[in-house]
Amino acid sequence: MCYLQAKNTIKSLFRNILKLSAFLMQKNLLYVIFGLFAGLFFSSCSPSEARFDVSSKHFGPNGTMGIYRPGEKRALAALNLNNTKQQLTVPGVEEGYYLVEISNGQARTDAAQFSRHFIYLKGGSYQVTADTAAAAPYPVTGSDVAEQQELTDFYKISESKMSVLRADVAAARKKMENTIFDDIRQVTAEEERLRLMLDEGAVQVIADFASKYPGSIHTPFLLDDLDEATNFPKQYKTILLGTDQSVQQDKLAIKLLRQAEDALGMIPGAKMAAIAGKTPDGRTFDPATDLKRLNLIIVWASYDNQLRKRHPELVRFYHAYKGRGLQIIGVSLDKNEKWRRSAIDHDALPWPQFSDLMGAQSPNASKLSGMMHPYMFLVDQQGKIIRSKLLPEEAISEAKSRL
Repeated sequence: MCYLQAKNTIKSLFRNILKLSAFLMQKNLLYVIFGLFAGLFFSSCSPSEARFDVSSKHFGPNGTMGIYRPGEKRALAALNLNNTKQQLTVPGVEEGYYLVEISNGQARTDAAQFSRHFIYLKGGSYQVTADTAAAAPYPVTGSDVAEQQELTDFYKISESKMSVLRADVAAARKKMENTIFDDIRQVTAEEERLRLMLDEGAVQVIADFASKYPGSIHTPFLLDDLDEATNFPKQYKTILLGTDQSVQQDKLAIKLLRQAEDALGMIPGAKMAAIAGKTPDGRTFDPATDLKRLNLIIVWASYDNQLRKRHPELVRFYHAYKGRGLQIIGVSLDKNEKWRRSAIDHDALPWPQFSDLMGAQSPNASKLSGMMHPYMFLVDQQGKIIRSKLLPEEAISEAKSRL
C-alpha cells in the first residue's frame, strides 16, 4: 500500500516536471525530486525504532521483560530486569500491536509476578514501570506515540472498573467452595454466570473507551480480542455504530458488525435464518413444509462424538413426540459427504438432515449457531426462535413442556 502511494505520487510529479522543464533540467530534477520523495515516502512506511525507558522494582534474579508479536513465542527483544533504570531498543518494528510480557520467573498464575499486555508500536519512546509488589498494573506509563497513549488510557479505565468486579466474582467463588450443591450442573451454571459477569464488564470497559475515543482504531481490535460478539451482540453493535465512520469502515469493524448481526438473528424472538444446503437425497429446506408445531434444530458434525452418544435418546424422544407436532432438523457442518452419510446411517437418524458441505465457511455456521457445534435451539412453526443454546437434556425437557 505504501509502495503504491509513493509510486503514484512520483508518477504525478514526473508528469508535471515534463510539462514545465526543458530536457536537461527536467532530467536533473527528476533524479533529485525522485530521491527526495522516494526517501520521504519509503522511510515513513518502513520499520522504525521503538525505545523503552524501563524502571523496575522488587524483581528477583530471573526478572525479565520481553516484547512479542501476538501468537509468537520468541521475543523480538528482551531485558533482564535488575531493579534499576534501564533501556531497551527494538529496532525495525513495523507499526501495529505487540505484547509486553513482564515476569519474575515465578508462577504465571500470580498477577504480581507475571503480566502480559498489548502495546502499540510505531517507533518513538515508551516509559515502562514494573513492580512485583503491585498487582501487575499496566506497565506502560507514558509514550510520545498517540495510539499508545490511548491504549494506556484504556487499561486505566479497565483497571478502575474491573478491579471491583473481579473482587465480587472472587467472593462469589469463595462462597461456592463452602456450598454443597445437589447437582453438579448448578456449579457449572454458576461458573458460567460469573464468567459472563466478567465478560460483560470487559465489554462495558470497551464501550466507555469507545465513547471517550470514537475515532480510535483500538476499539475494533479490543472487541475482536475479547471475542464475545456472539454473547453480547447488541452491545457490540451499539459500540461499533457509535464510533467514527473511519473506524466503522475498518475491515475488522465490518467483520464484527456482521458477527453481531448474525448473533442477533439467533436470540429468542428472532426469526431463524434459512438453512442452506440439501438433504442426502437432494431436497432443499422449505420452512412451509419442514417446520412443524415445534422444531428442534441441531447444528452438528459427524465428529461431534459427545452429541452422537446422545443420539439414541434423541431418536427415542423423536419417535415418542413426532405425532404431537415435534420436528427435529439436523444441520451438518461436515465438509465430507461420505462422513456425513455414514454418521446419519450409523446412528439411524430419522429426521431431515441438511448440509452445504462447506464446514466452518457455511452460512449455517455463522447464522444458525455462531460458529458453535453441537448447537441446539427451538423454533415455532413460523421459524421464531423460542430458546437457544440448549443442552440435549434441556432441549428434551423444554420441548416436552410445550407439546
